[in-house]
Amino acid sequence: MWLFFSVVPLVPPLALSFSTYSKNIVVKNCLKIWTQLKRHFGFQGIPLLSPVHSNPLFTPSITDAAFSIWEINGIVSVKQLYIDGTFAYFDQLARKFNLPKSHFFRYLQVRDSIRNRFPSFPAIPPSTWVDTLLSINPNLKVSSSPLSYTLDKGCPILCEIGKNKHCIRGSDLKFTKMWLPFLEHVKSLQLEPVPIG
Repeated sequence: MWLFFSVVPLVPPLALSFSTYSKNIVVKNCLKIWTQLKRHFGFQGIPLLSPVHSNPLFTPSITDAAFSIWEINGIVSVKQLYIDGTFAYFDQLARKFNLPKSHFFRYLQVRDSIRNRFPSFPAIPPSTWVDTLLSINPNLKVSSSPLSYTLDKGCPILCEIGKNKHCIRGSDLKFTKMWLPFLEHVKSLQLEPVPIG
């Protein structure tokens, strides 16, 4: 399911068909909530932690199997295309990730796509709250949820969701009825927060 959250921020809201990703009702509802959060907080960009390989907004990464070599060699996210805060030259990436020289054209495709999506190009854009959420290791075995810690400490803006009555297309009362039992259960566990990063 974590894969869905790493790819969904990339898909424009109008093009999003939840059944494309899964027929599972839980996954569909998570995707709906994710889309509503993105819309509410005005997040239109793509996260730095979005994948380079199999990225729905970068068609060559889906149709050209060579991008799987990039992933195997360690270029998993857009963020890894930056070195010292600047978009890397092909030679830098080829040395660092052992890319064949024949992949230069693919580099130009990626570079053009990133240049058109990030106004700060070639400088690395600032991280967003979506990057913070995507940086959580879902397999981390700890006494408390890294996600709850991030939502509470790392992304304070998300804590305001309950105060905004139109965030989940309903009233405060509807929001409270739906989420209060869950929130009370989490608080009753009295788990210590785990720092992220």
